[in-house]
Amino acid sequence: MYESFAENIKERGLKVHGVKIFENGEEVLSQHFDEDKRYPIYSAVKTLTSAAVGLAVNDGKLKIENPIFDYINADFFDKVKQEAFSRLSVERFLTMSVTGFSFRPSGGDWLQFSLSQSSGFDKSAEFSYSNISAYLVGVACENAVGMPLGDYINERLLKPLEIDYVEFAKDPQGRFYGATGASLTLDEFAKIGLVYLNSGSLNGKEIIPSEWVKLSSRTHIKNSDGGYGYFIWTGKDSFSISGKWGQKCLICPKKKMLIAYLSDEANRSGELFSLANELILAE
Repeated sequence: MYESFAENIKERGLKVHGVKIFENGEEVLSQHFDEDKRYPIYSAVKTLTSAAVGLAVNDGKLKIENPIFDYINADFFDKVKQEAFSRLSVERFLTMSVTGFSFRPSGGDWLQFSLSQSSGFDKSAEFSYSNISAYLVGVACENAVGMPLGDYINERLLKPLEIDYVEFAKDPQGRFYGATGASLTLDEFAKIGLVYLNSGSLNGKEIIPSEWVKLSSRTHIKNSDGGYGYFIWTGKDSFSISGKWGQKCLICPKKKMLIAYLSDEANRSGELFSLANELILAE
C-alpha cells in the first residue's frame, strides 16, 4: 500500500522531493525522489511559530487570552487603534480570525504597515488567512521571551530533535517573520510531525507541552477546507502542518499515522494532498 503511494506520485509526474510514512511509531516508507537536502517549507513555519507560543505559555512568558497589544511596542498607534487592539487576544491571531489584513506585510517597516491597516477589529471571529496574523504573533512572542524567536525555536524545539541550526526570515528591522522563510530536510520535517503525532514528545522526551499540542491541533474556527487550530489545519480525524506548494505533515492520531512530504508543486499540491488523504482513510 505504501509503495503504491510512492509509485502513484511518480506515475502522475508530481514534483515531490521525498516522502516518509510512519505508522504505530515505525517508519514504513522512506522515498527520496530528489537530492536529500533542505527545501523551503513556506507556511509550515507558522506551526513552528505556534510551537514557540506554546513553549512561551508553558514558561509563563505569555498568555494567549491577553491582548496581543500587551506584547507589541507600537508607539505610533493612535488612541483608536490602541483601544481596538486591546480587545484582540493573541488567540484571535493564532486562529486567523481577524479580518481585513492584506496577505503579507510590506514596506520599510512591516510592523507599522501591519498595524496601520484598516482591519476588522470590531468584527466577530471569522477565518481570514493572512501572513500578517502569523507575523504579529511572532513579534509578540519574540518580545515576550526576550530573545530572537528564531534562536528560541532552535534552542527549545529543534536542538532537542538533533536538528542543526535553521535560519528564519526576519523583517527589515530584524524582527522574526513567523509566517514563512525557513528550510528543512525531509527527515527534519518529519521529526516535527512525529512530535505532534506523539502528543509533544519524541523518543520519550517532551519537546512541546502535550496540552499545547492537543489545544493547538483541534478546530477553533471553521473554514472552506475544514477547520483551523493555532496555525494548524484541521480535518475530521486528522490535522496538518502545511506549506503552500506541497510541504505537508499529515497526522492522524486515531491511526497513529504520519505522512510527511516535501514538494515543489505550485499547481497540483491539492492532488498530492488528496492522495495522502486517501491513504489516511484507507482501511
